[in-house]
Amino acid sequence: MKGNQMSDLRFGDVVIVKGGLDRKFRVRTPKNIKEWDRYEFKQPRTGILIGFRTLTNGTITYGSYDEPTEYRPTEHFKAALVALGPRTKPILVRLEDIANEIDMTDDHGDHPDRP
Repeated sequence: MKGNQMSDLRFGDVVIVKGGLDRKFRVRTPKNIKEWDRYEFKQPRTGILIGFRTLTNGTITYGSYDEPTEYRPTEHFKAALVALGPRTKPILVRLEDIANEIDMTDDHGDHPDRP
């Protein structure tokens, strides 16, 4: 894929992904950290791109009865939502972990699903 940019990808594209993202909570006093951790597959997997999301990493400061709990984002980034199968939950994938787009063109160089 050219530069792993969202503009290169469209809904329904078949993509190869190297890993995904899991939400993690790390307990640190006085602030707790809420962040997305990357994991890798043993082998790249093929999936269908179904959307994009903006994710954040940040800190949580828990409040009391009088003070509300506060979440402060420290980082924003885009991730792709990819379905790896028809009956599996879609996963979130960093754009850097999308290895490439599979060539789904016909003999005339046109995408079969695009006008």
